[in-house]
Amino acid sequence: MKASNLAVSLLLAPFSNALPVIESRQSLPAWLSNIMPPTSTLMGFAGSMIPAQEGTITSAEPLLRKTAKRDIIRYGPFTLPANKKGTDMPAEGGHMHGSAPPAPSKVGESKGDDMPGMAGGGAEKPAAPNSGINQIMDLLKNKPMDPNGLGLVKRLSTGFCKDCTVLSGKVDVVFPNGTKAGINNGVYLHHAVTMDMTKAVPTFVKGCGGIAGSFSPFIGGAVDGFTQYFTTEDGAYDSGFHLDQDTLVMQAEMVNYNKEPQEIYVQMDVEYMPDKVGNDAMQFTLAATECSSLTQSFRPPKNAVGEIKSADYPITADGDFIAARGHMHDSGTYVSMSINGNVVCQSNATYGGAGSSTIVDGKEWQTITKMSTCAGPIPVKKGDNVVIAAGYDTEKHPARESNGEEQESMGIMTFVYVGKK
Repeated sequence: MKASNLAVSLLLAPFSNALPVIESRQSLPAWLSNIMPPTSTLMGFAGSMIPAQEGTITSAEPLLRKTAKRDIIRYGPFTLPANKKGTDMPAEGGHMHGSAPPAPSKVGESKGDDMPGMAGGGAEKPAAPNSGINQIMDLLKNKPMDPNGLGLVKRLSTGFCKDCTVLSGKVDVVFPNGTKAGINNGVYLHHAVTMDMTKAVPTFVKGCGGIAGSFSPFIGGAVDGFTQYFTTEDGAYDSGFHLDQDTLVMQAEMVNYNKEPQEIYVQMDVEYMPDKVGNDAMQFTLAATECSSLTQSFRPPKNAVGEIKSADYPITADGDFIAARGHMHDSGTYVSMSINGNVVCQSNATYGGAGSSTIVDGKEWQTITKMSTCAGPIPVKKGDNVVIAAGYDTEKHPARESNGEEQESMGIMTFVYVGKK
């Protein structure tokens, strides 16, 4: 075990049974609540033990507000190993590193380790959350989900602003010359996410908890290149992600389909306001799979068209949703959000386009290049019920293949929550 992993393990071991974010209908014993440090404190310390990665900064013209600042931050270089075939490693399982769950027995069902949604799931019969220490250790093991993937877990020690308000962020993978890496040149960005390990997560929805609810998702990227907004796309909505002296951690995976190793950088395009301005905005996700799996993933049947749907997610505080957007893998067609039975956002998948296709094992592969966005604001109030649905069409859009196997699908709605003061 690496020294950083051992340090985190020793720190968190006394609290391993209490670390999961408890489903909101439960509570910790009073004696434990009195002696246990805040989860954000534990997660912040854990994050500080992760190996550091420095960033290089290039300034750019702001796009949202004239008074804002914009930085292009590069982390790396990292070397993607050459593509290998014939390995007997399991297929990928989703967005949390560790062993992949066995193939589900039916659509929307996932067996194996159960960890509810990334920032609060919601099922009528929530699965029992696993020990938080196990989830953290799985994350730190840095095991790729794809047999040909390179997994990264790094603490971003420099690059981001301090005591500021982030308006937007975009994550890409680029080659040393600045060219974007995509499947047209043999590199697939499975995902790259940053997490604020020290920022407390507000409670506004009843769900399932899980260790991922212990920290704040920040900016991210995937094969369907997108910009994460913490205000509306015109910059007019008075909100942003407030950063203090926070501990930020990046967790990413890239897949190399080339026969030769590839040197790449993770590049982040961030626009921000100096100081704290507007209402604090937080990114969240809710999944159509509810609490059914560690990874929020499911395996749709081959050559089929269908939909999976969550149970109700009850809202417990007033606020607005902005920048709502689906996240899917190949085979998905849309992610929708309904409030009290009315569809308020449908994020549709677009396939194909420049740089989005290649030939793998003699077959043309077109991947998702865009998920449409619902800018909002979408008002929610205490007592509302939210339902997430995800559509798939494996006849028209087969699942991505790696190591001779079709990979998992996902049906996640990401959005930004701004609470009412």
